[in-house]
Amino acid sequence: MNSNELILLAAEYFGVIAVVMLLVLSPRVRGRRKITFIYPRREALYALAGFFVIFALAVIYYERPGSSGLRASLILAGLSALPFIALLFFRRQPLRSAGWGSANLRIGLLVGLALALLTIFLRNRFNDIVRGLPPEQITLLLYWLGICLLEESIFRGYIQPRLAAWLGEIPGWVLVAALFALWRLPLWLSGGQPLSAALPDLGLAFAQGILLGYIQRKTGSVLAPGLYRAISTWIRFLP
Repeated sequence: MNSNELILLAAEYFGVIAVVMLLVLSPRVRGRRKITFIYPRREALYALAGFFVIFALAVIYYERPGSSGLRASLILAGLSALPFIALLFFRRQPLRSAGWGSANLRIGLLVGLALALLTIFLRNRFNDIVRGLPPEQITLLLYWLGICLLEESIFRGYIQPRLAAWLGEIPGWVLVAALFALWRLPLWLSGGQPLSAALPDLGLAFAQGILLGYIQRKTGSVLAPGLYRAISTWIRFLP
């Protein structure tokens, strides 16, 4: 990523923070329902156990030949969601405890769409979208939506609220951003590059995790960070 792209990305992140800060002044957003846990330490340990399972899965998965590309990432995201779905089922917890509560769904959709529009505006892509996109670009968008919504359901939906309930809001938020970056490390190392070459990507993923966690904290929904991340990533790869 060159310096111009970094400047544009920083401007996008600051714009996202400003928009979220403005939107949360709305009474509807301030009235979001927060998730609480009776046994926060136990829930956090289950969440951490789930993370180590999917981290091991990622290491094994990316050692396989042909494990690159969006289709492979979507498959891994779907497989990684299964342990957390199982935890919800066996612990008899509702979907809202993983960021999919109906009370916050409208908030998440409102904020997510606003951030998507902001990203399209900052990237100067309105005209491209209005003129119409080729089918392959629509397919890529659907892939990114699937990947991002699944991954955000894992990290910002399931893991973050539980670590925040145990460790506190800020430590839990920061730790989940670090786990999110660490989980992507097997992908970057799968091409044979040394760890030192992956450090810039690790830092960028951590910064992205901080931003996505902030959006989730303010909305209580994974729909907002999921939609924003999908559109932001897709836009950057448009020709």
